[in-house]
Amino acid sequence: MSSKYLLGIDFGTSGCKGVITDLNGKVIAEQFAEYEIFKLKPGWYEQDPDEHWWKNTVILIRNLLNKSKISSKDILAIGLTGMYLCTVILDKNGKPIRPAILHYDARKYEIEKLLLKKLGSRGVDQLANLLWLKEHEFNSFKKINKALGCHNYLVYKLTGQYAVDYQIANNYGCFDIKGKKWDEELIKDLGISPEILPPVRPAYYIIGYVLEDIAKITGLKEETPVIVGSGDTPLSALSCGVIKKGDAMIKYGSIASFMICLDDEVSATSLLHCVEPPAKLYWISRQMPEKSPRPFGALVEWFLAEFGVLNNIQKGKQKSIYKKLDAEASRISVGAEGLIILPHFFRSQGLIYGLDVYHTRIHIYRALLESCGYSLRYDLELFKKKAKSAFIMPKIIAAVNGGARSRLWRQIVSDILNLPQKYMANPGSCYGAAYLAGYGIGVFKDFNSINKWIKFSETTYPISENTKKYEKFYKLYKKFQRQFS
Repeated sequence: MSSKYLLGIDFGTSGCKGVITDLNGKVIAEQFAEYEIFKLKPGWYEQDPDEHWWKNTVILIRNLLNKSKISSKDILAIGLTGMYLCTVILDKNGKPIRPAILHYDARKYEIEKLLLKKLGSRGVDQLANLLWLKEHEFNSFKKINKALGCHNYLVYKLTGQYAVDYQIANNYGCFDIKGKKWDEELIKDLGISPEILPPVRPAYYIIGYVLEDIAKITGLKEETPVIVGSGDTPLSALSCGVIKKGDAMIKYGSIASFMICLDDEVSATSLLHCVEPPAKLYWISRQMPEKSPRPFGALVEWFLAEFGVLNNIQKGKQKSIYKKLDAEASRISVGAEGLIILPHFFRSQGLIYGLDVYHTRIHIYRALLESCGYSLRYDLELFKKKAKSAFIMPKIIAAVNGGARSRLWRQIVSDILNLPQKYMANPGSCYGAAYLAGYGIGVFKDFNSINKWIKFSETTYPISENTKKYEKFYKLYKKFQRQFS
């Protein structure tokens, strides 16, 4: 076993997950800390950066160190990642002014639509949130010294340094991706000070070092290097070796992500940067800001909570319910006996079509799983259109994150896409963050070394009979997608 280690932490919607690995990718310890979401009113979702994120970060790190039984002085570097498109606003003292607005919050929707008309198809989430605050919470807006994303705030807490990477910056809505700089003219025209925007650096860049007071409360060693980090989707892709043209990944998280790796820039709207020269990774990804974020795991959680599935289930034993649901849903025929669901449940864009008194909650459960497969196929067709000659149809897709543990879900998606999936039970984006931290300090010379970390445990192949049956249901889905979105 290596005597040196890397630490990666991922901040998700429902909690943060951390991992300590050795330099060969062996997981020494992993830990999860759960936190809640403030649901203030329909479509409004917030979390407290300190109470939810930072306090749990401290607990997580201490638990990881205790579980691993290693000395913190042997941790060479730290990488952070997390849900992006969140908005954390800080005052001149680096304190949060208000709770963070989460990525699927709908209050900015009308502003988003106006920005899209003005700016074209690009990520505008941060800009829309800032303009909403300017219009509705001006007292908070005028105090803003810096506007950050989720994991960027935690990097600041560890190091005292502000920064975002190119991929996160590209989703602010005011970043010149070709010039690699903020579009100050646009920002000023919208009545926002360019000073509130953080420096932009490559994801692997060492932005700072663990502060003395932070070392005392976390157990980390003072001066441990911390990289800028990136969003959870590209680092999930990195974690499963999606690093060369034609490689693809589906992230079965609370919010779904579908990424295909390219070897060149296609367009500013279809580009996600993880790192920049001398090393480049480009991914084309779902960039449809005019639509609501697409839930995967969040849909399943909604189903469990609202259809009484969790009644009488003891806390900590919820995982067993998924196998039971999958077993029951597998007995229902392809197409959920006529049920079609549009999975855009955020921003009131969800749809359940064909519901009959004959249908049970298990029919709805299966239809939810199928809806995710339909939406992924819709994206695949969109990718092909966007990337044009740069597009290569993947031969196999890496399936990652918690939802990918479901064999039924993977089978449904493979049948709808008519593509196999290889499943890897690694810790996901925090695993990628740990590797990127190692790359940032020079432990790894390129991204090919990640392949030595990767072990795929099983492959799911499409069943041709099911693929043929899904054709008619997908055509219906596409019709509804165009009609109601």
